[in-house]
Amino acid sequence: MKTIFNNIGKVLRKQRGFTLVEMVTVVAIMGVMAAVAVPMVSSQLGKAREKSYLQDRAMIQTAVDSFFTAADNVRYLGQRQYPIEGTDSTGDAVLWANAGSDGSVASAGNPLRGVQGGEPQWNDDGDGTREAGEETLNGADDAASGTGPGWFVAQVTFQGESYAADSQDYFIDFEKLVTAGLLQQAPESASPDNGGGSTEGSYSWYVKKTGQIESLFYHLPSNGVSPFGGLDLRNFVDGVYP
Repeated sequence: MKTIFNNIGKVLRKQRGFTLVEMVTVVAIMGVMAAVAVPMVSSQLGKAREKSYLQDRAMIQTAVDSFFTAADNVRYLGQRQYPIEGTDSTGDAVLWANAGSDGSVASAGNPLRGVQGGEPQWNDDGDGTREAGEETLNGADDAASGTGPGWFVAQVTFQGESYAADSQDYFIDFEKLVTAGLLQQAPESASPDNGGGSTEGSYSWYVKKTGQIESLFYHLPSNGVSPFGGLDLRNFVDGVYP
């Protein structure tokens, strides 16, 4: 028995650990492998997110087009309507000249309702986050001067007169598409602006004046085309998840 233990001891004494040079070499190799692998994985994830976004946009476009061209589309002013928030717009339409920054357009009705899309316009207060105080509707005076955080009124023309309408009227109301049987449910990418439930990595989908579907990132919905100086800090291309 003693001989066996002596032999084991000899074997163990002959073994040695990694030297510092060997450990540094291994760490360096692992670092190189990580430097190569991480960008590749990130690229693949980015492509997957972009593909998911484009699939959602195509699906929503098809549903909106089907709704708009349906035989039972409820007409307004003799024209077809898009499934947007403005379709249910209530309240008195406010003349653009009378729409000031005193809150007089807070419940303005849209004289065009859902017959025309457009660009929702939002202005950040400079901190790069969407807050409760930036959900208010600014008046024409604010829109003209570029002041005031929050949503701006849209200028629409009806029977030769210019009116102030809430630019959020252009957001898609997915409940209408679900009720019409064109979608089973609102897409997971839909933000609370569309009646969706997610605020993280979600989009506020809207219909442009041309009938095309576009989106704003919910967290910071500045779309970079606003004449009001809104910050565009989304850091993504063509609506792809950041």
